[in-house]
Amino acid sequence: MTKTTEELFHELRHTKNIVYYMECNSSYFYSPNMPQYLKDLLHRCKRKKSIVIRSSCLNPSYAYQIFSGLKHPTRDKFIALLIAIKLPLEEIQESLKIFGYASLYAKNQRDAFIIYAIGQQMNVMQCNILLSNHDEAALT
Repeated sequence: MTKTTEELFHELRHTKNIVYYMECNSSYFYSPNMPQYLKDLLHRCKRKKSIVIRSSCLNPSYAYQIFSGLKHPTRDKFIALLIAIKLPLEEIQESLKIFGYASLYAKNQRDAFIIYAIGQQMNVMQCNILLSNHDEAALT
């Protein structure tokens, strides 16, 4: 039987013994592996790495280093890759959470522009132009 995130959260909030909780639930924890995660996304979304890298507007050698695990991207660069993969907003938010980045926040003006761009299915370049037109820093 697997436990949902909500079930784990509930147990965690009510535990009296964190060590026992961790031992009992160790099979539910994982350390995310960004290169494998990105590879899985590419496969599931039927996207080619080279096209995604080009579409991300990132320096190609830097982007390949992210895919190989040699570099860990900033939040903005990760968002650019996720937009280039053409993930919907909900999956981008989940991906950000998995890797410990702040979610896109609608009350943050810059994030609101990014959320809008994703919702309008803009590519990274279009998103960067939108941000720039409103005096906000580009993703890449």
